[in-house]
Amino acid sequence: MSSRKRPSSSLSPPPPTSKMFKKSTSSNKAKPQTRHEPTDEFQQVTLPSFVDRWRVEDLGYGGDVYYQPQFIDSEEAQRWYDHLLGLDTYQPTLKLYGRTFPQSRQIAAYSTTPNSSLTYSGSSITMHHPFPSILEEIRLRLEKDLGVRFNHCMLNRYDDGSVYIGKHSDNLNNLVIASISLGAERKFIMTPRLPSKTSKNSMTKDVKEGLEDRKKISWM
Repeated sequence: MSSRKRPSSSLSPPPPTSKMFKKSTSSNKAKPQTRHEPTDEFQQVTLPSFVDRWRVEDLGYGGDVYYQPQFIDSEEAQRWYDHLLGLDTYQPTLKLYGRTFPQSRQIAAYSTTPNSSLTYSGSSITMHHPFPSILEEIRLRLEKDLGVRFNHCMLNRYDDGSVYIGKHSDNLNNLVIASISLGAERKFIMTPRLPSKTSKNSMTKDVKEGLEDRKKISWM
């Protein structure tokens, strides 16, 4: 579960908005099935009522994206926003290409299990356990709506428009990422990651055509 919280840089910030993105990757298409309880293993699609309404269409072969604007009402978004701002955050030190520098954004990471670890860009991230009450509330809401169980959360705080996450990818199959955006609106850009030429040789004609369509897409 990924929750993004950004205080506005203006003195009179716009009312908090809430948007929820859900991304999945899978090599096979699955028929939507009704599930009443969260599952540990992602099955590509979740509840048909959610998939049918919020799935982003015509993305070609590969991962699925679901986009739900106004995931919660403005009053609840403000409450979540205020509580999340009260959590402690810090700036990790990153190591890239022989250089060491502080990450531009403030973060906080939480896990549902103790002794979890997370490393990226040469930095070991502090993982807190258990979830604070506000994150537990958000996690349970997502699991109820999506039928998927989440085991960790990364909070990213963007103080102004110059702070952002650079282009990156998560190298795990069947990984579900739910991203909740609170505060001022920002662009959320996803670019398809295409397979190598070697992998393409074993693909069917339909899959190859889907990949060609995906090359033309920039999701925003």
